Amino acid sequence: MSNLLTIELLAAQNQWAQAMEAIQQLPAGERESAEILRIMAYIAHKQEDNVQADEYYYRAHSLNPNIHIINFEWGMIKMILNQPHQALKLFYQAYQTLPQDEQTLFNLMRCCSVIGGADMQSNFKKLLPIYKKYLGAEMEKAILISVYAERLELFALAESMIQQILKKFGPTTKILSRLARYYFDRGQHEQACAVYGQFIDRPDCPASAMHEFAFAEELLSRVKPAGEHYQRALVMDAQDDILRYNYAQFAINQKQYHRGFSFYEARWNTPLFTHRIRHLPAPNWQGEDLSGKTLFIYGEQAVGDHIMFGGLFDLLPKNCRIKISVDRRLEQLFIRNQYENIEVIIGALNDEANHWHNIQADYVCAIATLPLILGFPEKYPDYKIRQMSAEPTRIAQMGQFLANRDPQRFLVGFSFACRSVQSDSKGRSTELSDWLPFFNNKKLQFVNVQYNSNIDEIDQFNQKHGTDILCHPTLDCYEDIEGVLAILHHCHLVVSVANTTVHLAAALHLPTLVAVMTPNSWRWGHSGATMPWYHSVYISRQIIPGIWHHPIAKMHDMVNDKIDVTR
Repeated sequence: MSNLLTIELLAAQNQWAQAMEAIQQLPAGERESAEILRIMAYIAHKQEDNVQADEYYYRAHSLNPNIHIINFEWGMIKMILNQPHQALKLFYQAYQTLPQDEQTLFNLMRCCSVIGGADMQSNFKKLLPIYKKYLGAEMEKAILISVYAERLELFALAESMIQQILKKFGPTTKILSRLARYYFDRGQHEQACAVYGQFIDRPDCPASAMHEFAFAEELLSRVKPAGEHYQRALVMDAQDDILRYNYAQFAINQKQYHRGFSFYEARWNTPLFTHRIRHLPAPNWQGEDLSGKTLFIYGEQAVGDHIMFGGLFDLLPKNCRIKISVDRRLEQLFIRNQYENIEVIIGALNDEANHWHNIQADYVCAIATLPLILGFPEKYPDYKIRQMSAEPTRIAQMGQFLANRDPQRFLVGFSFACRSVQSDSKGRSTELSDWLPFFNNKKLQFVNVQYNSNIDEIDQFNQKHGTDILCHPTLDCYEDIEGVLAILHHCHLVVSVANTTVHLAAALHLPTLVAVMTPNSWRWGHSGATMPWYHSVYISRQIIPGIWHHPIAKMHDMVNDKIDVTR
């Protein structure tokens, strides 16, 4: 069929318009053949119209479901369209018509890794002969199959594969990099660093590996070499925004605040933040004179960050008008603790469609950019955030709840876990039983302010251990932050892990002891017992990652000392 050959040649030479014109000149019956529809799908894919390509492949497949190349190519389109289950079905059809095709088998394994689950693990193992074939000839694909095994949580198999590849092809940089990344992703940072050290000085070492090495060293609290390797990675690839974002947090942890917050602006180009960008019809404020102007500051990240960075509002110029948006649960707190020239825009963060483009401002600024523009804390080493207050009616209500407690005992607000979606939430959390030395101290009366906990959880613990932690019967500590603030108002001090409770207590200027994991978020620094954001917070750090005995015991000793001095 000479017309078909001509059209295929035009398409292969990227002469798509001419190919489509030639197709239109074909008789109607030929235009609807599976072969022509496949070429049309190919052209649509090359023009990045994969939805149209999907439609053409569907029509071609309907005419003849047993053409290997159509099934295979349509499967690839389904993967692009993030439809792995349909892709898997098509690759299996392609496999049935041509069982020895290596590309089909390879993509079947890829599909299994994307879908995941026990069935896919089983299917993946059945396809392992193709891995062994690649092991003998194609290092790149053998490495990729080890990645797919890891995605399927077949960790022992994945490590075995990498070791086999290493044995077959030798310690190339690419293979060592894969092995190091495997250890890194499994949290085996010591092993990862040992492997990174074998190739990190080679001329073909990629910037990504240098970055991972620095990150692993940071997680092992090897601060000096981590800093050196971050710097080397930045020289190798200064435009890598994820690298810049991670280095920013490292620098802030090292109290290099201006440098750290400068690099922290890279957050907007990372997957964690792209969905948080606010597109407003005003330029970003970069420190320009605001005399007579209006600045709109919008909250980002979590509730604690709104409080922490909101503590800098008193450093803003007074000769301008400032509008702010914060988490809806904090709006009344910021309204009640009035700032001279600041207006809180109600509901802005939670109803963007009706608010954002109605906000009139000359400049806009994300709240976590304030330290960079204001030069905090370097320019303001003695600055203290203003003391906020709880709502008087709620204070009275919570006073009634606490009325029957023993007034001779110190009242301690208590939070023991970080129950959020953040990746380090589990590491930041403790068990209630970790705090038994505190609870058994009869000089102290604890009241629960843990969000996403419930009264049954506390009651069961009290019954099991003979403790008497107070828990408000109806207070939702996640939604009702005003209620939490009202309880904290009555407390002598607060003990907590690194979560929102610390920020709320610090806003009230309450003495607060916080148990911090190692390694930890940049908010708490790598070392030291204090932080620039709050002057009423004392940090007690893990010595051994994952072990809470030391920081909690240290906090308990401090509380005992305070009680003895007070009495």
